[in-house]
Amino acid sequence: MSYTLHAPPGSFRAFPILIAAEYNNIDIQVAPEFNVKTIQKKSPTGKAPILETPSGNVLFSSHAIARYVANLRRDTNIGGASIVEQAEVDAWLDFCAAELELPACVWFYPIAGYMPFYQEAYEKAKIDFSKALTVLETHLEGKEYLVGKSGLTLADIVVCSTLLYPFKLVASPSYLKAYPRVVAWFQKCVQQEQFVAVVGVTSLCQNEIMAKGAKPVSDHPVVLANPTKQAIAAAAASSSSSSSSFDLAAFKSSYQPNDSATMTKFWETYDKENWSIWKCVYDYADDNE
Repeated sequence: MSYTLHAPPGSFRAFPILIAAEYNNIDIQVAPEFNVKTIQKKSPTGKAPILETPSGNVLFSSHAIARYVANLRRDTNIGGASIVEQAEVDAWLDFCAAELELPACVWFYPIAGYMPFYQEAYEKAKIDFSKALTVLETHLEGKEYLVGKSGLTLADIVVCSTLLYPFKLVASPSYLKAYPRVVAWFQKCVQQEQFVAVVGVTSLCQNEIMAKGAKPVSDHPVVLANPTKQAIAAAAASSSSSSSSFDLAAFKSSYQPNDSATMTKFWETYDKENWSIWKCVYDYADDNE
């Protein structure tokens, strides 16, 4: 009894399906040629991947197919060892789809030739990707895997598959330095034989591959969940360079509104190598108070 998967070569959305099949010892054949017309004909959405089952059913949506394959065997617990764990697996798949997949794709798609490069989108993707990694870093404290204590589940498979190309191509060591738990967990997963059988040996990025026309941005965006004024001030203080010649406190104490001399002094002493200027646009006037 075999299944046929239709997906573009190297698709990260196909990886979880094939990796789950490896863990469950399910025979899934990948269609030798990816035919867009076949997808459009058989999928309600016209998008890959799709899975043809031995009974003639056609399943679509990568996460739905991965859940199906994970649950074909209950003894491996890949889909979760209990109803609660199954719900937790689903929650991480939802997190992946809502919070992780978009910034990951926007970051690495331009260098893969899948979409045009836009500087603003690139900068936002790096920040949003950091936010998602922060969630994972916090959750993994004291944990070996994302769900339960019985071992690796589909949650780990799907999230690692989504991280695979960013971690291989664009997330440099300096960018990942803030997420040691995530990196250790990722490496633990991708080194397992079931991962290697599908994606090969995974090496982490050493230098970010830049899209044509890209301007480098900081690898250390400040990511704060519901930041207080004190936290923002602390983050700003910790990010400033002690070797900078620019004294922000002195400037603030001497600043006078509508005084051209004040701003002339600012531009004369401003240290562009160690400081940056941000324009904040608030949705509500009360936010300025």
